[in-house]
This record gives sequence, structure tokens and C-alpha cells, in this order.
Amino acid sequence: MKKEITPEALFAAYQNADEKDKEKFRELFNANRQLTEEDIKESLIKFLNGEDLPFDEKPFIDWVNKASVTVPPLPEPLDLKPRYVEGNGIYVPVVGKYLAMQDSFNGAEVNWDKAVKEGAPSRDEWYIILFFKDEINRLLRENGGEELDKWYWTSTEGSEYGAWVVRASSGYVGSYGKGVQGSVRAWAASK
Repeated sequence: MKKEITPEALFAAYQNADEKDKEKFRELFNANRQLTEEDIKESLIKFLNGEDLPFDEKPFIDWVNKASVTVPPLPEPLDLKPRYVEGNGIYVPVVGKYLAMQDSFNGAEVNWDKAVKEGAPSRDEWYIILFFKDEINRLLRENGGEELDKWYWTSTEGSEYGAWVVRASSGYVGSYGKGVQGSVRAWAASK
């Protein structure tokens, strides 16, 4: 009997991959933008579950085969109820951490420095959040939160002057100047 690979297990597997493997994965993600986030997510989960896949998903299969990715033991089921985290507002549980129900700063856009201080997820964390965007948006909708549909700062610096951003609606990941005003969705560690 095959184990189902959960979002949490896939997230942990990606986090545990070395930087070279993560970079290869990011290249595949960017080269296959014609695939929807659901296509990519399903390809990886099916492969990690040992299922056969169509030939056109071979690049992702090759990446998983060559990467230093191991699937950890499945975690205990998460309590999916929103909760207050460290007194900073209401968050929903996502892949072992908590993501804010609403954009920070009452929806006002801020520069990169403020986004980092607020607790923006890293670029790698955003890659995994984007895989599961549909489920996350459903959870947010069901609990009165704002869906992920803007571009958001990551906490990952690109250079002295630039930092990485993601556009949740399209999956675009790129670099903007740190002074540009953008949205931030805070990220908090699970207790």
C-alpha cells in the first residue's frame, strides 16, 4: 500500500534538498510555465508515491531521481483551524508553519526591509506555497481570509539593491528593487 505524500512531507523534502538540487528544480519550474501549478504538484506527488507518469513529465521525474530529496515520515494530521500566533493576528496552518490570513500592514504596500521585519516567507518557501496555492486559498476563503492573488515580497535577498518577489496569480518569481512598494504575507513558525 502506497503512502500518500502530504504537502507537509513534500515541503520538508524540498527544504532538505541541497542548494544545487533546489536550483535545478527552480530551473525546471521556470522552464515549464505552460504547466499549471496543479500539473507540477500532481507530477511530483504521483512520482513520490511511485506512480507511472506520462513522458512529458519526465524532467520532473529526472529531477526527483537525481536530487538529494528524501520523503520524511508523514507528520501527524494538522489542526486546520485558524489561530492567533504570538499575538500578531490570525494565521492559517500551511506546510508546518502558519501563514497570515490577511496581507500585512492593513493591505498597504511596503518596501523589502519592512517585509522582512514582518516575517515574509523565503523564496524557497514561496515555491512550495505556490504548489499548494489552491488548497491554501480554499482554506483562506473558508475562514474569511484574503486569497493569495497579488505579488509578494520574499525574505530572500538577490543583491545589495534587489530582492526576490513572487506573483501568486501566475507563479512568476523574479527580482525587484528593494525600494519598490509591494505586499507581504507574514509567516510564523509552528509551535
